[in-house]
Amino acid sequence: MSFKDIIGHDSQIEHLRNAMRNGRVAHAYLFLGKEGIGKKLVALSLAKALNCPHGSEDPCDECRSCLKVEHLNHPDVILVEPQGQWIRIDQIRDLQRELSHRPYEGKRRVCIFSGSDRLRQEAANALLKILEEPPLHTVMILLAANLDLILPTIASRCQKIPFNPLPFDRIAEVVRSRLELQREEAHILASHADGSLGKALHADLDFVLRARREIIEKIIDLPSYGAEQILGLAEELSTGSEDLPKLLTMIHSWYRDLLTYKERGGGAHLINIDLSQEIQKVAPRTNTPSLIHRMEVIQGALWNLDRNANRQITLEAMFLDLARTRGLHDNTRS
Repeated sequence: MSFKDIIGHDSQIEHLRNAMRNGRVAHAYLFLGKEGIGKKLVALSLAKALNCPHGSEDPCDECRSCLKVEHLNHPDVILVEPQGQWIRIDQIRDLQRELSHRPYEGKRRVCIFSGSDRLRQEAANALLKILEEPPLHTVMILLAANLDLILPTIASRCQKIPFNPLPFDRIAEVVRSRLELQREEAHILASHADGSLGKALHADLDFVLRARREIIEKIIDLPSYGAEQILGLAEELSTGSEDLPKLLTMIHSWYRDLLTYKERGGGAHLINIDLSQEIQKVAPRTNTPSLIHRMEVIQGALWNLDRNANRQITLEAMFLDLARTRGLHDNTRS
């Protein structure tokens, strides 16, 4: 995939093209934006363009060099990814040794750091030394979702390029065309993609449509559950689902839709458009502070799970809080 094949990020790509055109490619870039929105695709396309023998700002995508980068086996394009949760000091030391040599067959060494906001302290300090004395013929590209987790001294030595999520309408259009979906299915996939075309294209459609509806139906009934049922639901999800954060995000989307319908007085901006009848029925029985509180409870649970909190305890606390929150009638299906 070359620059011209990437959907979105036009201004970011044009900035990089201009840098190549004017011979002003930075020795280090920091691509900032949410996970899965295309930062790595742009980085790999830049690696292709810098090493493509045709010398254009757009890689040809046909030569030996471009194909090697595409298949992630070019000796001068180095990907550094977290081992488990972190990028470790040994990985940076290996990189230092590698960068002491000239490029093997390309014009530039390109080092792409996925998750550069997940550097161990000692690894971050070692990377800083590389950035302070950048090797010749080398371009470093750091990919990160959270600038706050990157050492300021590292960030200051990189040219920052922010990446924004793709517009919902654009994702829905591409997903519908490529996957040959109905408009409603494409809408739901795009709504749950968080601005990432790749996430939408590779999503499990059955999971998004079926599991989402199942968990939301349980949430609709939650105020009528007894304590035993609530704890049972927490246990079921904590032990049986590998996609727990996705499920919680789907629950969040339900309350978000209720709030949207209530505040805007219509269904034009709903995520779960296939549940519009249920939303119309439940929304008038809610109040805004309760819905906001419920969304905050779910965000808190996601935050805790991301920090490896006990899944079952986290879900028990979340569901108990959701069940006793005022603002929804005890029997929302009546």
